[in-house]
Amino acid sequence: MDGADRILTGERFPLLATLDDAELAGFRRAARRIAVCAGERLLEEEKRNDDLHLVASGRMVAQRTHRGRQIPIGFIGPGDIFGEQSLLQDRRTTASIHAESAGEVWRVPGRLVRRQYDGNGRFRRAVDLVMERRMVHTALALNSLFSVLPAEVRQSMYHTGTMVRFPAGAELQRQHDRDIRRSYLLLEGEAVGSITLSDPPGRVVEVARFGPGDQVGEIAVLDVPERIMTVTAHTPLTTFCISNETLHTFRMGNIDFALALYENSRRLLQRQCDLLAGTTGIDRARRMTVDRLVPFDRYCDPHQRKAHPLL
Repeated sequence: MDGADRILTGERFPLLATLDDAELAGFRRAARRIAVCAGERLLEEEKRNDDLHLVASGRMVAQRTHRGRQIPIGFIGPGDIFGEQSLLQDRRTTASIHAESAGEVWRVPGRLVRRQYDGNGRFRRAVDLVMERRMVHTALALNSLFSVLPAEVRQSMYHTGTMVRFPAGAELQRQHDRDIRRSYLLLEGEAVGSITLSDPPGRVVEVARFGPGDQVGEIAVLDVPERIMTVTAHTPLTTFCISNETLHTFRMGNIDFALALYENSRRLLQRQCDLLAGTTGIDRARRMTVDRLVPFDRYCDPHQRKAHPLL
C-alpha cells in the first residue's frame, strides 16, 4: 500500500517493532489508510469490530456509556492502537472512538492480527500490555474518586502503579495493620471486607463487598493510622496497586479529589457502622468506623476551601 513502508515502522509504532521483516511486510501489504476528519466516529460502542487500528496522526477520544452518560475514558494519539480487545477477545466493542482532530489511521485486517497474536510471543505480550493499560484507564475514568482528576493525570497513573493479582482467600489488608502504604483499584473479581470484634470475642461481621471499579485502602490517606477492616479476595482478583503517597499528593493539590476522597470514605464507613450497630450498639459501631474521620476542613488548605462552591 502506498505510504505504508514509510508510516508503518517500528520507530513510529512500538507494537510493530515486535515483528520480523517478513511479518512487517505482510502488515504493510494488508493495511488500508483512512484519512480521518475531526468529529468522525471510527468505532461504535457495543458493535462488532474486525480490524486493528493504528493511529499515524491526530488525536482520538475513547468514550464509554456509564450510568446513562458518555464518559471520556482516554485519548489515543500517534503510535497508539485501538480495537485490539474486541478483535482478539471476539467480543463487542466496550467503547466508542471518535476523532478529536483530523488525522490518519491505518486498518489491519483481523485475520492477520490474530495469526500474529497466536504465533508471535513478543507481539502477544505487547498487545496484552496495551489491553492491561486500557483496563486501568477505563477503571480510573469510571471510578467516583479518580474520575475527578484531569484525564492526562489519570492516564499517567498507569506508570506509577503496578498490577497485582491475588488468589481467592488472599488478604489485601488486615484489620489493625499499620502498614497503610498501598491502595488497590479492583479490575476483575470480588472481595469482602470484614471486622473482627473483641466483644463478643472473635465474632466476624461482614461490612463491605467490593467489585470491579471499586477501590480498597484509600481511607488511610485521611490520616487514619491503621486498617479499619480486613479485606479478603472472595474470587481471584486483578487489581491496580497505587501508592497512598501518590493519593496524598492528589489530596493536597486537588480540592475536588480531597472532597471526593472524604465523601467516599465517609459513605463507606457509615455503611459499616450501620451493619455493625445491630451487634455492637450504635455508640461502639460509630467509634469503630465514622468517628475515625475528623472534620473535612482538617485536610484542605483554607484558600482552597474558600474557593470551592461546595464548602
